[in-house]
Amino acid sequence: MTETKETIDLMEMMIEHAKVQREVIPYSGCFHPMAFIFGAAGNTIMIIENWHDNVQKRKAVGLAMWKARTDKARCMCLVTDARGLKYDAFMEHYKLPKGISVEMFRREYYRILRQHGGDLGNLPANVWEDVMTVMANGPEMPFTIRMAAYKCGPKGEVVWMEQTLPEAMKKEDSEIVHKSDLLVDWWS
Repeated sequence: MTETKETIDLMEMMIEHAKVQREVIPYSGCFHPMAFIFGAAGNTIMIIENWHDNVQKRKAVGLAMWKARTDKARCMCLVTDARGLKYDAFMEHYKLPKGISVEMFRREYYRILRQHGGDLGNLPANVWEDVMTVMANGPEMPFTIRMAAYKCGPKGEVVWMEQTLPEAMKKEDSEIVHKSDLLVDWWS
């Protein structure tokens, strides 16, 4: 499936909404993740999530996916504050060869993460950045992701950065762009 105008419009609206919600919280503040379930009848349900670790995150997202499946939703959208990998810096820092397969990259990435407690934030700060992430998936919408990177401003506020995607995410056929181990095909 390719992105349609409706998909693009929805994702642009959601990332702008996420940025507005994040801006009102100081950089050091806590953003509460949200799940949006877009129903078949045009209704939308918003669920405010609150997780403190990956186990809680997977349970919360699993519950939201169950609700979407039960409601026969058109798509589900997750909005969360996260850390985004600086792909090129990560590859250089960990001396990984350029052009490795997605499978090899994932294997190395998760091996390195496990060595650092499973959290990207435990890796050197030069290999990650703070990002607002919006991802959507559903029977009427292909897996789609948008990110907006930010940093701490001089007064402790959120300052948005110009976002550039790593080469791997620019490729139309990239598995990195078209798959998520969090927002899976919940309607199947």
